[in-house]
Amino acid sequence: MRRMSEASRKRWSRLGMQMGVFLLMACVLAAVLLYPAWLSLDRTRARLDDLNAKLAEQKALLPLRANFLAQRRDMPEVDVVVPEIEPVSRMQVFMLRERLSELVRTAGMEPLEINLNALDIAPGAKEISVDFVAAGASVDIRPLFVAVASSPHVSRVGRFEVRAVRGGVEVFMNIRLAVGGTGEARGGQSG
Repeated sequence: MRRMSEASRKRWSRLGMQMGVFLLMACVLAAVLLYPAWLSLDRTRARLDDLNAKLAEQKALLPLRANFLAQRRDMPEVDVVVPEIEPVSRMQVFMLRERLSELVRTAGMEPLEINLNALDIAPGAKEISVDFVAAGASVDIRPLFVAVASSPHVSRVGRFEVRAVRGGVEVFMNIRLAVGGTGEARGGQSG
């Protein structure tokens, strides 16, 4: 009987070892099969969180857009007369920051940054590139665009971007100004 019990114990011990190895292999197999799915689920959750954040931001800007569209419907169409381009003299190039600041303020916005491309001031250059950023509480940016585009020194508007920010909008413009000789510009001072 003792032999039987010892043989039975060995058999149970071997069976226990086999069960342990089987359970270990099953756990490893489950981990190998489920880990990529778990990673994919995490990535999907992160993408969903990003989309939800963007949707919340868009919902916050929705009243601003509705206000802009309402103002656009209420505004009459205006024909803009394009003035003849008057080159700014090379002597006046250095006063352009102040002139553009005044122009932006008269359009109801605040200038944040005005950058003149110094490489364009070289002798023989026909145009100078100016980048500026303005901010305002109003959604109506037409006065700014019309004021800048109708300036007699502006030969073209290269880039025009509007970004919604808390409390209003930011406007980025890249304009090209005609540059003339060293004397005063034709037609006196205009901005």
